[in-house]
Amino acid sequence: MDYEKLVSKLAITQRKAQAVVDQYLSPNLSQVLVIDEMSLLFSSRDEIEKFTEWANQNVPSIGEVPKSTLYSLTGPGEFDVNFRFFQTPFWTGARSGLVGFVGTRWRIEAMQILDGRAPLHEHYLKNFDSPCAMHASFKVPTVYEYRKVQAVLDACTSEGMEAEYRNEYGMFCYYSLGGDGVPYIKPRVNLRD
Repeated sequence: MDYEKLVSKLAITQRKAQAVVDQYLSPNLSQVLVIDEMSLLFSSRDEIEKFTEWANQNVPSIGEVPKSTLYSLTGPGEFDVNFRFFQTPFWTGARSGLVGFVGTRWRIEAMQILDGRAPLHEHYLKNFDSPCAMHASFKVPTVYEYRKVQAVLDACTSEGMEAEYRNEYGMFCYYSLGGDGVPYIKPRVNLRD
């Protein structure tokens, strides 16, 4: 697999997702939301290992969570995931009438379901080639802000929230907003610190 091409394509997807966030969320909130994480969902340990080998030679690794249990807050589904994080050389930015342009480097979250039931992720693996972009994520500072973002997202989509999860890190949810190759939009909040 051509991983350089895969990551370049992910960068294009990140820009599309940022445009969706800028269009739907930024006008309705008093904060700038920057997509700082793009996920790649892998179907097997072998696939994530091959990507990790390539990534370790081309982009800095910023950590691994060998096993994290995700608990569904919205329905069936409790599963274990292996996460690996890599810092990309790509910059992102968000436009805001308040502060102009805000930029940051974004990271790749490589993930593989280890065991358990993950309906949303299983659906993606059935319908897209592995690896596939699962989500475009941004972090909010508090649970209050997280709930405000959810309220705006609920108003923007007829489907509403697809799923919400909790793990040792925090809480996050998935919304389908973009179409046109944009993966799930995933707001997240850190509850650990």
